[in-house]
Amino acid sequence: MTAVTTPRRLLGVVGALDVLAGLALLSATGRLDRLDQRVLDLADPGRAWGWPQRLGDVLVEGAQPAVTATALLIVAVIASRHRRSTGPLVHALTVVVAVAVPLLLLKTLVDRAPVSGSGSSFPSGHEASLIAYVGAIARTRPPTLRRAAVVVTAALAGLMALALVVTGTHWVSDVIGGAALGLAALGSSVLLSPWPVRPRPLPPGRRGPGGGGRSRRRRTRWSTAGRPS
Repeated sequence: MTAVTTPRRLLGVVGALDVLAGLALLSATGRLDRLDQRVLDLADPGRAWGWPQRLGDVLVEGAQPAVTATALLIVAVIASRHRRSTGPLVHALTVVVAVAVPLLLLKTLVDRAPVSGSGSSFPSGHEASLIAYVGAIARTRPPTLRRAAVVVTAALAGLMALALVVTGTHWVSDVIGGAALGLAALGSSVLLSPWPVRPRPLPPGRRGPGGGGRSRRRRTRWSTAGRPS
């Protein structure tokens, strides 16, 4: 991580936290209730459980925070063994803590009634965990695939946001707050536990598969054997 990208990432984390704090205050005081209700009426008019709700429910149930956290930890363990470093695993654990602690704190402080059921609805743990955990998985991809992994993460986050609102699982302000929390957690974990995303260079005198000084010398001796001098 260079000195140029660090201020940008820090600025991004601060901006996401500002959005999260503002939404938490507005949700706690009820100033977003009317807007949330209007968005819900547009997304799910008549509260009919049709095919959009059934498809959305599949995504909501299949990408629960426990599922995405487990996937992140599995990928982190594999990456740690491949790199022979605890960096990916430490980064994954940092992301999980960075999401879970603020999420539980906000659920306790912001008494926001959900669309249905009981408990506090703000922020959305589904959206926060998907952005943070799948985003952390994207960081384990090779540089050539990382941009595609980021695009996939953004697409999944958008689909999850739509599914949460259409199925009546969360208010739209809960979803936006969850997205802000996920981005802040992912950015802060990168700042707190950066780990090399590029393969480590081999020591001097060694080369990758197919090369190497010793094997090259051996092939040279065998190739010159039997030739006239």
